[in-house]
Amino acid sequence: MANRLISWINWRVLVALVATALVLLPTLPKPLQLLSVLDPYLYSLGVRLSVLPAPQLNIKLLAVSPEDIQTLQQDPARETALQQLLQQLSAASKKPVTGLIIDDLPLVHATAAEQVLVDQTDNAQAQALLSSKQQVVEFLKRDTVIVGSRQGIAQALSEEDRIQLETNMIQDYLAWLPDPLQPALKSLGFYPAGELVSVPVLGQEPGRQDQPLLWRQGTNLYSDFVLSLYRQYVAAPDAVWQLGGDLRLASTSIPLSLDGYLAPAFNVNTPAIQALSLKRLGVDHAVTADVMSDLGKAEIIIIGDDENQLRRMAATLISLEHRAFYITPFWHWGLIKLLALLAALYLCVLIPRMRTATALLATCLWLVVLAVVQLGWQIIQWQWLPMGSVMGLLVIGHAVMALWQYQHQRQWQWQLRANQSSVALARQLCREARYEDAQEVLRDTDTAKEVLAILYDIGAQQERKRQFDAAILTYRALLQRKRNFRDVVERLQNLEAMQQPVQSVSLQQSQPDIAKTLVLENSKVNKPVLGRYEIERELGRGAMGVVYLGLDPKITRRVAIKTLSYDNFAPDQLADVKARFFREAEAAGRLSHPNIVTIFDVGEEHDLAFIAMDFIDGRPLSDFSQSGQLLEPVQVYRYMADVAEALDYAHQNDVVHRDIKPSNMLFNTQADKVTVTDFGIAHITDESRTRTGDILGSPLYMSPEQLKGQAVDRSTDIYSLGVTFYQLLSGVLPFTGDNLASLTYNIIHKDFKSVRKCRKDLPASATRIINKAMQKDPAKRFESAKEMAEAIRKSLQKDFAEQLVG
Repeated sequence: MANRLISWINWRVLVALVATALVLLPTLPKPLQLLSVLDPYLYSLGVRLSVLPAPQLNIKLLAVSPEDIQTLQQDPARETALQQLLQQLSAASKKPVTGLIIDDLPLVHATAAEQVLVDQTDNAQAQALLSSKQQVVEFLKRDTVIVGSRQGIAQALSEEDRIQLETNMIQDYLAWLPDPLQPALKSLGFYPAGELVSVPVLGQEPGRQDQPLLWRQGTNLYSDFVLSLYRQYVAAPDAVWQLGGDLRLASTSIPLSLDGYLAPAFNVNTPAIQALSLKRLGVDHAVTADVMSDLGKAEIIIIGDDENQLRRMAATLISLEHRAFYITPFWHWGLIKLLALLAALYLCVLIPRMRTATALLATCLWLVVLAVVQLGWQIIQWQWLPMGSVMGLLVIGHAVMALWQYQHQRQWQWQLRANQSSVALARQLCREARYEDAQEVLRDTDTAKEVLAILYDIGAQQERKRQFDAAILTYRALLQRKRNFRDVVERLQNLEAMQQPVQSVSLQQSQPDIAKTLVLENSKVNKPVLGRYEIERELGRGAMGVVYLGLDPKITRRVAIKTLSYDNFAPDQLADVKARFFREAEAAGRLSHPNIVTIFDVGEEHDLAFIAMDFIDGRPLSDFSQSGQLLEPVQVYRYMADVAEALDYAHQNDVVHRDIKPSNMLFNTQADKVTVTDFGIAHITDESRTRTGDILGSPLYMSPEQLKGQAVDRSTDIYSLGVTFYQLLSGVLPFTGDNLASLTYNIIHKDFKSVRKCRKDLPASATRIINKAMQKDPAKRFESAKEMAEAIRKSLQKDFAEQLVG
């Protein structure tokens, strides 16, 4: 997933950064200006497709040599072709608007040498030179003559030349826009106070020449050289401009871009623009009559030493006269940013989800629409909407994303297969209850419905298995992937509010509380399970654990589940306790007898072990071991015979119960049947598992050798069955004691009271059977449980014949 994230960042973020630059930066950095490479060519195409009017403005251009310009500046009296031309224009009756481009104003006053020459001599030549100089200077001072430099206006600026600026709603709109969305305006020419210096007047874009018509000095706006010529031509002494609106000149108005620029539709190659080239003439030569005749027809004359500059100025003047120029509306900047944002979303979000052919077709459609809109708006509305940056973003972005998709298509497929394999493996691990391993497998997979469902099931299983801390972590991890998934939030809140499970009530007996109950009071928490069994309620407690009523959901069978909690044992004892507990399952699993409980399953959880056995719907015989609650002697005889036969079957399979007592015998009143349960301390007499020295079970029912810690065998169960027989018939125990030591001493050394002394209506066979079963010497007891069963049944037939018949 980390590699996938890196790949995502390396490509999509690159495209997103370029789009962000288009949206947030007023102007693009030079490396990103390549995105706009299509604009000049689309502009040129739009100009060619535009229908231009036939030029009617008569403009004459005179290209003179730089030397003539320099001579005019330094010595206007010196005769040159330019000086002769200016003299003849001064003397002409028609006064066209004339523009002269020179580096600086000519010297107006006579030099000291010239003045001395005029004063001291009556030299006609000197007088003529000085007169011609004055004539040139007077011509340059005319209102219809505009003197400019190669960079801008060269004349001193006056209040009459100033352009008034009016405020409008566009200014308020621009003030409201945040800085990143402010339009990038071109700088107007700037006149430092008291100087005649400015910046170049024409743009450098190929195929397009933006012409600034406004210049500023301080906070005042003035006409550019071309606009000054045009104002003289249309006789508009006053000019008013609204920012982003029209420039009003007398009865005419000129729409301008927000920055005061426009782009002429006529170019320098317009046939109507002709330039006359005057070679430098000697002093004895004069400007030809043909030249003067041609100039006499002109409405505007522009003189300078750079023919290309003269042609550009002429193209601008013709465009102004015929309203054939393009401007960029003020809302164009917001449009470009919106389109850049949409293009970024398209490239980063939609293209990765498209097929290659579909994405290419969609991108081409984008480009065609943008180009058609740009050209159509230019042709119809005479407005220039440069969208080349957005087109460039689409082209380059599509290429980048296509390359990314091509390079990573196989990686995506591998990742998809890996995710599918991880999901399949996680499901298998969940079936094996290896939830931590399943979560580790899903850690680096993408968030999908299958992954969320598996994590939800893991949390639910952990919740049901009482692994509440693990379930909380699982639910939190799931919420990190997807908020509000199913009822995870509610489950998590319930688990966090219930950090500790409900404790069971301690038993009032010598054994401590060895297990916590699995039955929870919070109904909003999943019902706990052990293995595949759902816990319904607690049935009781034994020597080694709690017994629950459970349900096998696969076959809807109720089972009794006996548990062994590991929390109640020291770590060094746990292994031995586990082994003993599972020996119960092994021992009971080898037994199949109608009076022995059937074992269905055995398992282990993180905090306990359990055995699932047949649920006997009955009561333990301990409920009938107190005076006033005793069963009929005939019933006790019959049940003890059944138990003895069951024990004999277990002994033949090398199983010793070792904890025979009334509470481990369940009596079903409807079936009139008793079943032996709880082989929790059963002892398998295989040589490999023989153990000695253990004192387990209930001491009240233990044999003397068992209390001594000696090796035990089947005779121990016979002794315990004799004690049980005694208690069920009399309602009392044969041996009691104030403590374990006193009880042990009495069992080992004392004799018990005859059962008939406790209950006089018992037959003599009861004393005989019990005395033989409870002999302190194991060798004097019944040789087997079968022998004891036969003795009980014979006495049953002899002593209770009438009751049996009835």
